[in-house]
Amino acid sequence: EARYRIVADHPYDWEFWIDPDGRFLYCSTACERITGHTPEEFMADPEMRARLIHPDDRPRFDAHVRAVGDRRETGEGEWRYVRSDGTCRWVAHVCRPVFDAAGAYRGIRGSNRDVTERKQTEEAERRAARRFALLSETGGELLAAPDPQAVLESLCRKVMAHLDCDVFFNFLADDSSGRLHLNSCAGIPADDAAPDRDETSDAVSETPDRKGGRRPRPRRARGAAESLGSIVLAFESIIVFLAGLV
Repeated sequence: EARYRIVADHPYDWEFWIDPDGRFLYCSTACERITGHTPEEFMADPEMRARLIHPDDRPRFDAHVRAVGDRRETGEGEWRYVRSDGTCRWVAHVCRPVFDAAGAYRGIRGSNRDVTERKQTEEAERRAARRFALLSETGGELLAAPDPQAVLESLCRKVMAHLDCDVFFNFLADDSSGRLHLNSCAGIPADDAAPDRDETSDAVSETPDRKGGRRPRPRRARGAAESLGSIVLAFESIIVFLAGLV
């Protein structure tokens, strides 16, 4: 009996058995590693399992429970459990009905495996695919455009949507003066971003910094790169934003 108890109480996955009324008859210790709650808590509060499901996944979880209970057949799914510290753990769930020797229904025997790392890897791969697709799309449009300046704002907005940000700036460098000037922006009026954008003076204006002091802000430099220079520099700025994302 002691050997069977060791096997039963120390599986890697969260193993459980729920009776036809939804009460836990057995709950392995792995539930605490996944959810942060002990087997005793689940045994005392059968509804806790459903309450811990992430709100976005709850409809899928509830549909699974109803379907398995109604059809009394094997089911599976993936959803998140929200831990008390606010973090989430993904599980791959599989369960099947249990019948005794006489054929009477005795509930559900199930297993939950922590697949959080796999889900995180899959999400990182999806983000990378979206990033490189956007990089290819924006780079192609920029290089093919007869007037690159005309498409910069629309490309900036695509990058903004990908970054989930509100404002995007693109600056060009003037090697002769060693200064930057605002080439394009999105999400903010150009006059607010750089009131002197259309000026050609080399003077430097000042704006308040976060500590209440003054910091220089470069005005539009004379001899700013045009044509191919604009294409290359704008393309490089997009690469910098996208290549650094995970």
